[in-house]
Amino acid sequence: MGQRFEVRVAIGAGSERPVDTAQVYLEFDPAKLQVESISSGPSMEYLLLSTWDNTLGSIKYAAGTLGPAVETPFTLFTATFEATAQSANASAQIRFADPTSIHRTKVIIRGLDVTGQLKPLQPKLR
Repeated sequence: MGQRFEVRVAIGAGSERPVDTAQVYLEFDPAKLQVESISSGPSMEYLLLSTWDNTLGSIKYAAGTLGPAVETPFTLFTATFEATAQSANASAQIRFADPTSIHRTKVIIRGLDVTGQLKPLQPKLR
């Protein structure tokens, strides 16, 4: 309880796949974790959405560029969390929202969805 850690959300579409827009929707257990802050990465010039809800356990973030597409890999944003779990050795998964929902994580170049594999994070809380 009280432990703070950062989660860096990186876009790694490969050097042959630069991106011009990215939207990320994360979900977490608000009984175990709370978001303290979100900081934008330096690569995308326009912040389109940056919000979190500690009651619902969600992060919504989107950014893009009108100039040249951004070469990957790069950090899209970093979220700082605080663990609120009461029990020792608790784990709390941070996962991407269901890909069939309206809040779907996407990485885009010129309108083409180049989203690859999305991996959840399973931080161990002490």
